[in-house]
Amino acid sequence: MLLSADDLIRQISDPKTSVTFTLSGDLQVNADWTVPKRSLPFHLIYYVTDSVMVGRVGDKPIRVGAATLLWLRAGGVHERGIEPGQPPFSVRYFRVALDRRGQPLRLASDFVLVPQAVESGAIVQQIVEELPSRLTFGQDRLRAMLVLLFTSALRPIGSRPERDRTLSRSQRLALSHLSPPHSGMGS
Repeated sequence: MLLSADDLIRQISDPKTSVTFTLSGDLQVNADWTVPKRSLPFHLIYYVTDSVMVGRVGDKPIRVGAATLLWLRAGGVHERGIEPGQPPFSVRYFRVALDRRGQPLRLASDFVLVPQAVESGAIVQQIVEELPSRLTFGQDRLRAMLVLLFTSALRPIGSRPERDRTLSRSQRLALSHLSPPHSGMGS
């Protein structure tokens, strides 16, 4: 089932939607690394941490530099490799299948490419770190982080917070505890 971004987010948020993570990790590719043209039944999320990954999604060429998020939709045809003349890249990644009543859920567009995706990169890291754990509420946390990641990735570029200027709630709380009394910080 092909869905708009809004509908996909709503479906993922619903506990009746099956969210299954199948593979995750951090990878530094070899100099001859390539992925031939293929189509997979799950969404692939890549956050490139250094150098450049190139390829094609459908008939569109892609270039994914450092601090860039690439979301390849389930069922999309893609191929990837190393840009000629560039060193091998490092990537943090995971695969996720989304299913509602036996129907796979897919984003209507073939891919989402988000440059300067520092916020998304931090969420991908959290997901990759959380996946091997079997902690209480782990699946609920993963679903919530996936919604957070996808809503972050699907925001229009101009509406994303600038990481250097925006403090998270937890950062503000930590600063308020470190500040001397009556300093004005943390209020």
